[in-house]
Amino acid sequence: MGFLDRLAKGAIGDALKGVTDSAGEAVARAVTGATGLTGSQPQAYPTSGSIPGQSDSGHSPSSPVAGKRGKAYFAQILAQDFADLTVREDVPVTELNGTGKPYDFGLYRESQLIAVVVLVEHNRDNNRAYLGGKNAAAAAGIPFINFYLHMPNEHGFVVGRIRRFL
Repeated sequence: MGFLDRLAKGAIGDALKGVTDSAGEAVARAVTGATGLTGSQPQAYPTSGSIPGQSDSGHSPSSPVAGKRGKAYFAQILAQDFADLTVREDVPVTELNGTGKPYDFGLYRESQLIAVVVLVEHNRDNNRAYLGGKNAAAAAGIPFINFYLHMPNEHGFVVGRIRRFL
């Protein structure tokens, strides 16, 4: 590499560094202006029901709050708020002439299945077992109510969503 090549490479590198530094500073200023946060401040997220602009009865699909509420949480809600129904756990999909993993909960009125509830891990709603159960419920005309476990699933939201399907 000759003297002129090294000189040109250094000048181009310095020019590009100046442009990228300026662009980075502009982005940082825009983010700070929009959020009031600088890159060095950690963001603390609420743990339940206090997301700005939201009530306790619902949640945003893009919520940063991870629910991590399991089957026992949903069983408690179903027992408390749907006492007029019989709730069964691990209802086989074959009960609706389908194939797939068992429904987490079946809601019955007078021995008649009226809805199924499925708890879904993040990004598991497109696998064969899930779709088999969903299609079997649709074919039988039974509401298929799913809840994503990575979402907050506040008590009021769960109750309201199930009541809308019933």
